[in-house]
Amino acid sequence: MLLEKSPNRVLVVLDDMTEWDSFVESSSHGTIYHTSSWMDVITKTFPHIKGQVIGVRKKDGTLLGGIPVYKVKSFVFGNHIVSVPFALFGGPISKDISTEAYLMKKMTELFQEEKDFDKYLEIRCQPHQLFQGDFAITDNFVTHVLKLEMTDEHLMKSFSKNVFYGLKKSFKRNLSFVISENRDDIQIFHKHLSISRKNLGLPQLPLKFFLNLWDAFYEKGYLRLFFVEKDGNIVGTHLVLLFNGVAYSEYKCSLREFRKDCVDYYLEWNSIVFAQKSNCNYYNFGRTSKDNQGLLFYKSRWNTVQSDIPIHYFPKERAKNRNGGGNEKNSLVRKVLNKSPEFLYKILSKLIYTQMG
Repeated sequence: MLLEKSPNRVLVVLDDMTEWDSFVESSSHGTIYHTSSWMDVITKTFPHIKGQVIGVRKKDGTLLGGIPVYKVKSFVFGNHIVSVPFALFGGPISKDISTEAYLMKKMTELFQEEKDFDKYLEIRCQPHQLFQGDFAITDNFVTHVLKLEMTDEHLMKSFSKNVFYGLKKSFKRNLSFVISENRDDIQIFHKHLSISRKNLGLPQLPLKFFLNLWDAFYEKGYLRLFFVEKDGNIVGTHLVLLFNGVAYSEYKCSLREFRKDCVDYYLEWNSIVFAQKSNCNYYNFGRTSKDNQGLLFYKSRWNTVQSDIPIHYFPKERAKNRNGGGNEKNSLVRKVLNKSPEFLYKILSKLIYTQMG
């Protein structure tokens, strides 16, 4: 679909996802969240979200760049547009910064033409991307990245003493690291993750989401599921995405009663080693709220580099109170989810995920 034509550029809705995925894979800033497979996972799991990719071409048809865009219907938050929901990053990728800036500008113009999705526009850019102009930019979240350039021995010694001694302790606790090859294991992972999220006062993510992730990415080698066992029992689990030389730590948890065995350290370390053996150059520890001092401290101890995640909002006034952790409303929701009986927790979680995006 043609959106705009100028002497130098053509703005279109891309219909060839094979072409787009090839572009994402060839881009140094292309992430797994930019792919059409991620879009398939989101739209199959959440019926209230629809996605498309807006691209920029030269007059000769050469693809210069694009941005994945999702329209979210929400009675609670208002109908809005996001790039990209349920993802660490979104935003434009291109062969040059001028094309990215052009796409960002066009997104505000297209948003202003919207009648049904006019609440706000949210673009979750990567740390190197800052677009001023009409956007308000929040930096409530950060990401931590570990460069995988050392041998295992030197890498371990680069960590803080807390991590180093925690790992040494875990190696003596009869733990074993297991790599899943079975789709049915997603249900075991989901059960453990749901227990952890309820303890934290977070809603339960749909099982369907993780099954769709497996179906989209496992055979391609882009998803791996890990477990830690002790005496035949699962005490920790971790879902990792791998793409373009980066391993993304997406969902990780361990049983509280085994924290003394340093299960989290053991799970993290073995995931890092796996990423290194899979020819990844970086290990991304995921997104963390600046309000979560404990998690920030944990991730900083792994010899990581911390970077702000610039989330762009349009119009500017929509940035106020968006994505800020620790406010009274979030605290109340967390308390309710944490204290709710299991059946109510599942109902509330399902209701929440019919509105989020």
